[in-house]
Amino acid sequence: MVQSEVHERKEKYIVPEAGRKYAMEAVNTSWRSYKCRFKKNHFYAYATDELRWENKPDTISAPQFQDLLNYWKCEKIKEESKTNRENRLLLNDMHTMGRKGFAILRHELQEQDPDKQEPSQAKVYKESRKRVPGRTYLTNPEKIEENIAKIDALESTQDGEEGNNSKDLISEVIQGPKSESKSRVPLYGKGVIKSDLKKKEKKNQASSGRVLAEYENRFGAATCTPRCVYDCISTSRS
Repeated sequence: MVQSEVHERKEKYIVPEAGRKYAMEAVNTSWRSYKCRFKKNHFYAYATDELRWENKPDTISAPQFQDLLNYWKCEKIKEESKTNRENRLLLNDMHTMGRKGFAILRHELQEQDPDKQEPSQAKVYKESRKRVPGRTYLTNPEKIEENIAKIDALESTQDGEEGNNSKDLISEVIQGPKSESKSRVPLYGKGVIKSDLKKKEKKNQASSGRVLAEYENRFGAATCTPRCVYDCISTSRS
């Protein structure tokens, strides 16, 4: 059944094989989010089935809606839901970005940087854990505040130490879940593994090398920032 559905979607949508894993994980996440919102808006929001039926959405048929109500009211399912909720509340280091992905956050931080450099893991961590004053959150911020304090302390000790400012601090402060795959990379979102970052790093190094060589060929030895080099090349080309 799953294979047939995948085949049907591959015929309907153009998904490159290189991005198939990410696309499937994104679809899975979206589906789970939809189910969560649907249950919140059409089950928990009303105290009785009578009210739920009065507010039944037009996007679902009556038989399917009845099946959902029966499923959600099943004692076994209610117990599983309660357990899952309690387990989630035990997580004490959750991001506060909502539905925004890490890729979008990284892009925004890179655009804000004067030299358009990619943000460090430490910066992404702190930005993704920001809390809006006055807003109520389900999780306690103590662990996050503790981690940020450790990161700030490590950053202050590295200030002025040549070659250490680019060092990633996240691995020294945060330990990922033991069940998490060793190939997964924190703060990059689903579908990103270490090999992806290595390929990107090699590609960026090759690109930077070509740009620097072109700059030195036209203007001499580079003495400015990488962003300045790119600006000079772009201006001369135009």
